[in-house]
Amino acid sequence: MPAKKKEILTVEQGRPFMFIALSTTLNLNKLLWAASNHCGLRLVRNAELEQLIGVSSFTDRTSKPGLIVSLFPNRSSNGLVVGQLPNVDYIVEINGNAAEAEVKILSACLRGFQGIQAAITINPSKIKISEPFCPE
Repeated sequence: MPAKKKEILTVEQGRPFMFIALSTTLNLNKLLWAASNHCGLRLVRNAELEQLIGVSSFTDRTSKPGLIVSLFPNRSSNGLVVGQLPNVDYIVEINGNAAEAEVKILSACLRGFQGIQAAITINPSKIKISEPFCPE
């Protein structure tokens, strides 16, 4: 009987990214204002990301060098954007080499704003998401 060929599949890791799951009573406009005024983000509408996920999306590519920060609602007319997080109102996605460190800082900043009940750091690999939503 011939020996079985074993092949090891290697997956190339792209840019590191992390999520912050937000549970809040704030609407999108108030959340954008809070992120801008309290956390120093400059979130602008991202039409390309809106096309991909089907919800209003905002991205900051300038205030934090080497990082891309995106904010979008988890609910759309088609259902949940991230189905594994049904009780989450908004997702903050942070792409870049310093994503883990920045997540802690941004999560603490958002948690300190009135109206945000929870800002929980989520490792995307734990919910089986291998690619960031926001294109580079």
